[in-house]
This record gives sequence, C-alpha cells and structure tokens, in this order.
Amino acid sequence: MPQNNNKKGKTTTGPKPLVVEGKHARGTGLARSTDSMQICWYIGYLDKEGPFGWENIDKASLQEIIEKAKHFEKMKWSEIKQATHGKRDKSNNHFVPISDCTKEARDRYKEMFSTDQGIDEIFCLRLDGQCRIWGIVQEHVFKVLWWDPHHGVCSSGKWK
Repeated sequence: MPQNNNKKGKTTTGPKPLVVEGKHARGTGLARSTDSMQICWYIGYLDKEGPFGWENIDKASLQEIIEKAKHFEKMKWSEIKQATHGKRDKSNNHFVPISDCTKEARDRYKEMFSTDQGIDEIFCLRLDGQCRIWGIVQEHVFKVLWWDPHHGVCSSGKWK
C-alpha cells in the first residue's frame, strides 16, 4: 500500500478517509433529483369551491380520476413529464407559470394563497382530451389544487 507524508511529516498508509469527523467538503453535495421517484399525492390544498373546485364533481368522473391517479402512482416523475399525445407529440403533463393561467385561475390562486408562497408555476396532469388536474409540485409530491374538466385554467397554446 502506498505511503503518504502528511503536513506534520508523519507517514500514513492507505487512502485518506472520505469522511473526517467535524469536517465538511464544500460543493460536494449531490443534487437530489426527483425524476427517478414516484409521484406522491397531497390533498391538503384541494380546492372544494371556486371555478375549479371539486365540489361539483360527479361520482363517475371521480372514479375515473382515482383510476388515473393509480396509474400515475406506478410512474416515475421522468415518465410523467415525458408523456406526450397527438401527431405533434404535445406534452401531456407540464409546468405552467401562474402568470400564463387565465385571469379566473390567477384570481382563485390569490384567494387561496393570500401571501406570496414563493411559487410561480403550477403543474398540469392531463387525464384525457380536455380534463386536467392542477397542483403544486414540491420535490416528488403533487399537491392537488383543482379539477379542470374543460381546460379552463390555462388556454392551450399559452404554454410550449
């Protein structure tokens, strides 16, 4: 095994330890990617009222959403973000800046979160043709906000 001389002239054998008690290397933290993680649901922000509230959902639509949610739970975030549809491979699920949402959606967001939450975009999960679920994504958690059966939170074409 090779020998190394340290600063005090003492001879040591073997590699230096990766972790030294009381010392922290700068700039070596690994960025935590959530793309390899599965989606987790949080319904504490679920909006029951308002234009995109869940109070008017019918039983059949709710059952369909539950089945699609179970399907999403089997996917990693990278798969959710990469899912596309149509001839032009339009993105199914994506972030949308709150500023690009309709006035009705922006106003409702402000009603729900009266103080600045430091959030400038929300995430859209496409369920079918026009139906969407909107929420806030923090790490791998999807915090459900709205049910949008008619694509009314953001007009299509507003985002890329």
